Amino acid sequence: PRGAPGGGSRSPRGGGGGFCVPPGIRGAVGTAWARRPGHRPAPACPSRGCRRAAMAAAVVKAGWIRPLVLRLVLSPRATAALARFQRVCGVREDGTPSNPLLHHFFHFATNLGDEAFYASIMPLCCWLGGYPLALEMICMFMLQLVAGQVVKEILQLPRPRDDRIAVLEHHYATEYGFPSTHTMSGYLAFHFVALLSERHAASHPLLFPAALLFALSISTSRLYLGVHSVADVAGGVVLGWGVLQAWQGLRHAAVEALLHPTAGPGAVAAVVAAFLFLFPRPAAQWSSAPGTTAVILGVWTGVTLGCSLVRGLAPSTFASVPGSLASTPAPVHVLRALVGYLGMLLAKVLVKALARRALGGPGGGAVDAQGHVPYGVDVPTKLWSYGAVGAAAVGMPLLWPLLGL
Repeated sequence: PRGAPGGGSRSPRGGGGGFCVPPGIRGAVGTAWARRPGHRPAPACPSRGCRRAAMAAAVVKAGWIRPLVLRLVLSPRATAALARFQRVCGVREDGTPSNPLLHHFFHFATNLGDEAFYASIMPLCCWLGGYPLALEMICMFMLQLVAGQVVKEILQLPRPRDDRIAVLEHHYATEYGFPSTHTMSGYLAFHFVALLSERHAASHPLLFPAALLFALSISTSRLYLGVHSVADVAGGVVLGWGVLQAWQGLRHAAVEALLHPTAGPGAVAAVVAAFLFLFPRPAAQWSSAPGTTAVILGVWTGVTLGCSLVRGLAPSTFASVPGSLASTPAPVHVLRALVGYLGMLLAKVLVKALARRALGGPGGGAVDAQGHVPYGVDVPTKLWSYGAVGAAAVGMPLLWPLLGL
């Protein structure tokens, strides 16, 4: 039987065949079963403790995942294939490129997967596509990045470290490797194509190939730069596809909830609190992972709260943006973009300066021997400053009538 005749359940500790008898189930049959000869009894645990132990047991049962993925990451064949790919693309073993065109192309492509790129491209989604489009895109990117960073911190797998592989980028060297969050971010192109097809009930035949080229360029750039293994990129493809499918099924209800005047701010507060209290802070070695996650969470927070406020306080603006793109002259779009990005820059600089002064004193916070800003200063500063960037982006259309734009 699955449990004792008296209603006991198998111990979540998983050792020795013991049974955890919850308080309240103390029948004679259950007691006799628990005291049978040769049995090693497990201590009774309260219901809350049982739930925590069950969760811990579920994590322990998944412990086989890391050794399996680690073997794939450090596979000699995969390492040799990555080294050959770099040689074919013109990267010598000493790290010098022999093909400048490919070198600049892959550096450009990898920047398309950075959080800074999406933080800068998101305003155009709002100004040219409307508030719901901007909210959907930033939600999708936030889910992709946070899911990838959480898996990285759980598995803690290394980046390529073979002498045959030339590492051409060191910006994310302090983060773990698996999965490639840059590869995961490439799925936003497919989501954007799906949104366009949904809005216009048809899609241009070149949109899907363009999205595929966008995603492939980002993923192969990580291999070219030697910062990810083949397994890292493959993991990013699989996990990114899973997040995309999950978001496709939840996006309508999620966006409507985030735009709600009460549920939206509540969800933002819950997510930010969970990040600040639960996201692991590496103790042995400084990592840029918390700061990277804070950047996109900050933008998501600002965009979500800004969209909710605009919808509640200025519903006409919320419904009218972007208006008729065809009837708006191109110089007006350019001026709107210039004013918008200038406002976002000013908001970031101002809030960053205020946050550094509040958290680190007049000097802006001390740094360690390697020049790293402490987590207690770096993470809140990025969260607040990029939150101001997101809020400024969605608030810019309110200034257009005042500026004659």
